[in-house]
Amino acid sequence: MSVRRIYVEKKPEYAVRAGELFEDIKTYLGISGIARVRVLVRYDIENIEDGTYAKARGTIFSEPPLDLLYEEDFPRESGDLVFSAEYLPGQFDQRADSAEQCVRLIDKDAAVLIRTATTYVLSGKLDERELKAIKNFCINPVDSRECAEERPATLSQNFPAPEDVKTVEGFVDMPENEFRELYDSFGLAMTYEDFLEIRRYFASEKRNPTVTEIRVLDTYWSDHCRHTTFQTELTKIAFLDGDFRERLTKTYERYLRDHEDLLGGRSDKFICLMDLALMGMRRLKKDGKLTDQEETDEINACSVVVPITVDGREEEWLVNFKNETHNHPTEIEPFGGAATCLGGAIRDPLSGRSYVYQAMRVTGAADPRTPIEETLPGKLPQKKITIGAAEGYSSYGNQIGLATGQVREIYHKGYLAKRMEIGAVIGAAPAAQILDWLIAHGVKKVISSGSCGVLVHKEEGVFLVPKKALRDEGTSYHYLPPSRFVNIEEAPRKAIEKVLRSHHLPYEEVITWSTDGFFRETKEKVEYRKSEACTVVEMECSALAAVAKMRDIQWGSLLYTGDSLANVEEHDMRSFGIGSREIALRLSIESALEM
Repeated sequence: MSVRRIYVEKKPEYAVRAGELFEDIKTYLGISGIARVRVLVRYDIENIEDGTYAKARGTIFSEPPLDLLYEEDFPRESGDLVFSAEYLPGQFDQRADSAEQCVRLIDKDAAVLIRTATTYVLSGKLDERELKAIKNFCINPVDSRECAEERPATLSQNFPAPEDVKTVEGFVDMPENEFRELYDSFGLAMTYEDFLEIRRYFASEKRNPTVTEIRVLDTYWSDHCRHTTFQTELTKIAFLDGDFRERLTKTYERYLRDHEDLLGGRSDKFICLMDLALMGMRRLKKDGKLTDQEETDEINACSVVVPITVDGREEEWLVNFKNETHNHPTEIEPFGGAATCLGGAIRDPLSGRSYVYQAMRVTGAADPRTPIEETLPGKLPQKKITIGAAEGYSSYGNQIGLATGQVREIYHKGYLAKRMEIGAVIGAAPAAQILDWLIAHGVKKVISSGSCGVLVHKEEGVFLVPKKALRDEGTSYHYLPPSRFVNIEEAPRKAIEKVLRSHHLPYEEVITWSTDGFFRETKEKVEYRKSEACTVVEMECSALAAVAKMRDIQWGSLLYTGDSLANVEEHDMRSFGIGSREIALRLSIESALEM
């Protein structure tokens, strides 16, 4: 079956894209000889039956009230200049893919192949230099290329079978000069020191790596995946003269004082951009002003625990904050870069079954009014970056249904060489919902760990095993009938205690007070809870125990003592037991395996 070709063009009154391009060519590019611009979508279609094609012409490929459809060729004036652009091989063609899927809705057995391109028609008096300038403006070489006007004989693509993955022979014992040449030959993003580290690892494995292994490590060790720029140690910092020098200097000096106070003596906590970003949070936690942050090792996301009223009952929810930077991707492909910046920000909250409900965008760009002649070599014009990024970000958000309540665009010459694109979202999820999600994926045994406050004097970092929890929260009542306490099953408790004894770690069995309010530990309530035999307070146990009972799975908890409420009038925050967090996690894993 031969390849069919159709062109689809918006009717003149709806040709918005063509009109915008005409204005850009005339005013931004400064080409006064342009008289008219037309933009058409070109479809090449193979393996489609006549009946299916007839139905698809006015339903899939075009909208008759808005579009003009031409088969095989389209009308043009003598002297018109025509060129077409298509995606580079390997780039995803969303329009073609969607069209193929829609054709299969008409004919489920169709083996249709579709390829698309954008055709530009220019009318007016244009010389070769001006035509080249227009092409450069319309075609981003990062993802597209100019394509031939001839119709292909077939859209089928046959690729040769790939060769077996090659092993890099002699890698672990190669002489230094040859090893350096090998590093240079790969064109890697990683440093030479990283390359040496790979050699040390594979030497310990007593084998040579494959080319694939080196390429995968190069990807995983990239700045995008590991935030290497943010986590690189800063050893020489100076502030240049300017309006903000004094303010920046004082802020940095305060940071150094906080760094010494909070992290002094820790060799693993050196000065870096990531540490600068997180120091404010650490300071607030130490001062007792951020007591509701969920403990996590995540470096560019955080959650705080908040009480939410649902159907008249309070439930414990996690409010998530997640950000994503796509500076370089947006700079080289504005629409897709900004779109996936927002996409990356919502990915993690959604994967945790959070409800993502609000977004924020911060961008830094050079002046978009800068004449195109001043564009740096190898870069896109500032106007094209700025507009394309705005369209990409809003497109992704609109498709998800996410409101972007805050947009801040910063225009400064400092962003000429390196654009800034930051997307951030806020989401929320009930803590118990996370356990529900794990259960839905087949999990049958769970051990959770976390810090707790003490109502009676206990040293910081002591391990505790709760045997029952007082239900002073709203979530558990959605899973179990009302009661004062919920018991925690014996089997998980015994598994935890066995592991603790094997490590010769002292522990206590306790009754815990689970509450989802932050300021409920009044003097009167603390005394009342102590009279009910509660010796510690936290925010999850009763809800998680209720979920486990209702879902018929085994769940236990390993707590470690953090702040002290033994004297409510002089709350002792201590360090919230953070020194026990890592070992508690390892003990929990061992306990789960013991169950």
